[in-house]
Amino acid sequence: APTLTGPTATYPAILPEVDLQVTADPQGGFTEIFIVHTPAAAANPTMKTLVLAVQSNGLTLTADPTGNLMATAPGGHSAFTAPAPTMWDSAIPATAALAHPAATDTPESSSAAGPGQGAHVAPITVAIAGQTIALTPDQTLLTAADTVYPVYLDPTWTPITPPRGGWATVATKSSDTRIATTN
Repeated sequence: APTLTGPTATYPAILPEVDLQVTADPQGGFTEIFIVHTPAAAANPTMKTLVLAVQSNGLTLTADPTGNLMATAPGGHSAFTAPAPTMWDSAIPATAALAHPAATDTPESSSAAGPGQGAHVAPITVAIAGQTIALTPDQTLLTAADTVYPVYLDPTWTPITPPRGGWATVATKSSDTRIATTN
């Protein structure tokens, strides 16, 4: 059973030392964050590829070559989109980097909300097969000697409001992965 805090449901130990945190946003989207607490959890063979079953009423899932996700309704209009999933650890910046806190609006520490200033960040490989989404975390980040736990893995879904909706995002540490959609 989840623990509920505001719009967030935390499912503890969906795998040993791995929690799932689902947060609904006011626009009708949601974020799923896998929180990997230890190196032992990261070494679990299930962490090589996380397969998520999707139940929907007629939506078709697709992914573009960079991993951006789309759920399309009958008739071809976009119902939900998600930027390419990423992962980050809890590394904090070196003391010297903190001398200029106004230089960035990125928080010092990582959390489920996003990576902190010193976080190691990597893309997550995505594959769609029917009504499943396979997420393959970057094994180098999961197992590196300098990885600081917990490690966070996210796909974030945003609804597209008919008849037209749109948004754009560029991840600072993955500026080559972009999604902008308008229908």
